[in-house]
Amino acid sequence: MTPTHLVLGAGYLAPYLYRALPATARILAVRRHWRQRPDDARVEALACDLTRDDDRARLRARLAGFTGTVYFTLPPSALGDAAGRVLA
Repeated sequence: MTPTHLVLGAGYLAPYLYRALPATARILAVRRHWRQRPDDARVEALACDLTRDDDRARLRARLAGFTGTVYFTLPPSALGDAAGRVLA
């Protein structure tokens, strides 16, 4: 499946976003851990910790050729550590 939409940080509000997207949408939903997979058939769930190099490499490989829409729903605190430094 080639996604048409990428949702980074697909948390508790993500199902509302999925419902607003067209029925033909193919959605790649990325979050650190999945306790329960989305019940929407259009959604492919990918567990990926964006602070880990190997997980980012896996996501990069999965998105090769992606030209869709990106929804960045991570809170700013997800990109920093306890000392307030930005993780790269």
